[in-house]
Amino acid sequence: MDMNAAGPVSLPGISLETWLVRFDRHGEYTSPETPQALLDRLATTPESPVIIFSHGWNNNDKYATERYANFLENLQKHFAAHGGPAQSPIFVGLRWPSMWFPFDETPAAGMADVDADGLAQLKEELAEELPEADRQRFRALVDLPRLSESEVGELADLFGPLLQGWEVADIEGAEASRIDRESLMATLQTLQADRDAPADGEAVGGKDWYVKALFPLRVFSVFVMKNRAGTVGRHGVSRLVRDILGTSRGPLHLVGHSYGAKVVLAAVTAQPLPRKVDSLLLLQSAISYLCFAEKVPERKLPGAYRIALSRTAGSVAATFSRWDSSLHEFYHHIMWMKNDPGELDVAAKAPDAAGDPPNRFAALGGYGPRDAGEILISELPVPGTETPALREECLIAFDGSLDKRISGHGDVSNACTAWLLHQQMKRT
Repeated sequence: MDMNAAGPVSLPGISLETWLVRFDRHGEYTSPETPQALLDRLATTPESPVIIFSHGWNNNDKYATERYANFLENLQKHFAAHGGPAQSPIFVGLRWPSMWFPFDETPAAGMADVDADGLAQLKEELAEELPEADRQRFRALVDLPRLSESEVGELADLFGPLLQGWEVADIEGAEASRIDRESLMATLQTLQADRDAPADGEAVGGKDWYVKALFPLRVFSVFVMKNRAGTVGRHGVSRLVRDILGTSRGPLHLVGHSYGAKVVLAAVTAQPLPRKVDSLLLLQSAISYLCFAEKVPERKLPGAYRIALSRTAGSVAATFSRWDSSLHEFYHHIMWMKNDPGELDVAAKAPDAAGDPPNRFAALGGYGPRDAGEILISELPVPGTETPALREECLIAFDGSLDKRISGHGDVSNACTAWLLHQQMKRT
């Protein structure tokens, strides 16, 4: 399988025509021949439905394409069992460079699976975000086996000014979060307290204070990737979306997972579109739960992506789950960047329900949207359950906590999530 060919690619077990379009971290096409070939193809079948799917945190083609293939396999089964569109859809999987610093279980989970070369690449990507004069000191710090409190403070000093220029907020008018020594220390202590057992040889706070370098790096990577997702969406994917809408007459459905939700939302809201997209499906979105709010509390301004609702002909659907510990347990501790731990008390929740947002920094994928005229459904429907609301113009969100229908941050290519898209596509 030639992933770099300027044409469709073959995924094992997938009969839908599949394309992969790649972007660099600035949102530029890395192979311009492929999107042009895609547009030429759509010109020959202008009524064909198009599905665009953006991954979130992922570091290579293997994980992204496996997720796409698994999702499409389930979607194909739904088409076979319950009918599909008159014309076979064309699937477009996006690829953009995203670091693999997952928070699926605990802030330290997953790093054992990163090999030495991959870890070096991740560190270097973070270094490249800094001014050149600061990179040598950054590399020296992150290569240490462990960091003292003062050394963590140096990292905060390096990244703090940079963060002020990033567009990380999903709330219009929101001030950028600030990483400084005090707020970073408070965040690390909060995350450490949430862990069942500290990693061997790691401590945050106390007389002999030190921490492994990966711990603060994971915090920084959250901001780096959120900023990059917005950049790729605004500058790259928005162009692709507009070109597809202008070239074809068929419905366009957008799907985003994790920070991929920010990619597709930024694409839809960056500039006026030739016509409306037909649906948005946001799977375990690593963005603010207030991003669609009519008026964000304390700000009297709308959520940054509220305009996406008026640019979508059908439903804007989202999933959330209490089993997504990345977004339900950790996200609001990291996006919070001030020393006010009283805000971080998680609200009481039913055993199988996601519950209420713990503070104003909570994630859409952890708690669902609020203050936006939303419809909240307490149970993610199983395949075969007719869900007519998904074919209407509305903002609707489904709690995947029951029976672990969404069992973790990455569990978004299953039969239930594919069923949501199947139902969205039935309107056309």
